[in-house]
Parts: sequence; structure tokens; C-alpha cells
Amino acid sequence: MTNNVESLADFKAQKEAKAKSGQDQAKAHWYAQQIKQVRSEYQKLTGKEYAADGYFVFRYDIYEGWIPDLEAPEDWPVKSIAVHEQGKQFKAVGPAGAGWATEWEPMTV
Repeated sequence: MTNNVESLADFKAQKEAKAKSGQDQAKAHWYAQQIKQVRSEYQKLTGKEYAADGYFVFRYDIYEGWIPDLEAPEDWPVKSIAVHEQGKQFKAVGPAGAGWATEWEPMTV
């Protein structure tokens, strides 16, 4: 009986991990599409391209701005997501109850 319970628990954990992985991949694709749209709109408005190798920052799935690096997390609210065009993602984190971040934490995609 123990083996069946463990197998069921393992199966459930694997199923949840696959679902989360699928959600993470879908979110990564969504971010890529948003970045493409922001770049296009910026070029239409200014006639210029975004600088390469920066991060597009989102808060609650709304584009908030572009940063060249992750040097100043304190400029961003906790839970902001910085997405590099190559797909790397970082979440702004800070102490409990803090409004502003103290660091960028890598996210797995």
C-alpha cells in the first residue's frame, strides 16, 4: 500500500510540475510577444530602436519600462518582472511588507 501511495504522490507531483512548466513557457512566450510589440511601437513613435541587451520590466503584466541592467532593484516595486530579450527573467523581491525591491531574483523558465 505504501508503494501505491508514494507512486500516486510522485505521479501527482510530476503532473503539477508539467502543468507549471507549461504555464511558465506560455508566460515566456507572452513576454516575448509583448517585448516585440513594445519595440515596434517605440520605433514607430521615435524612429529609433531600443538599445540592445536590456531588460523590459513588467508589473502585473503591464509594461512599465526598460532598463539597461539589473543594478538598481530599489527603483522597482516588489513583484516586478524584468525580462531580457533572450528570455532570462528576474523577479524583484524584498523583505515582507516592503513596497520596493532589494534584489532581482532569477526565475526559472
